[in-house]
Amino acid sequence: AGTEKLKVFMARLPGQGFAETKDVNGAKVTVAGENNGQAIVIHPAANEFVIVGYRCDVSLWNEMFIWPGLRKIHVEKGRWVGDNWKSEGEPDYSIDQGSKTLGVALDTPQAIRVYWKEAD
Repeated sequence: AGTEKLKVFMARLPGQGFAETKDVNGAKVTVAGENNGQAIVIHPAANEFVIVGYRCDVSLWNEMFIWPGLRKIHVEKGRWVGDNWKSEGEPDYSIDQGSKTLGVALDTPQAIRVYWKEAD
């Protein structure tokens, strides 16, 4: 049995570059990678994404990625310790309000968590 909350993005053959858009639990996600890069994108809740990968760029689309919703967005690089997220360092990300996208660059292997509170 599978789940719509998790998608794997990678080239079909070793060494090839790739660019692919998939629906991850109702969210549009695009990943572009090279040099055997890959990503796993998990969308466990309407207000949360967890991205694990390397040598790729990930783009997420959401209505929250425009003002004033941007004030609620948190983007953290880190890891899970038991059932708690531990933030470690600064992620490489950007937001394009015109296209309502948040882009994350994953050069080295890392985990990124994107989340926001639904209400004030």
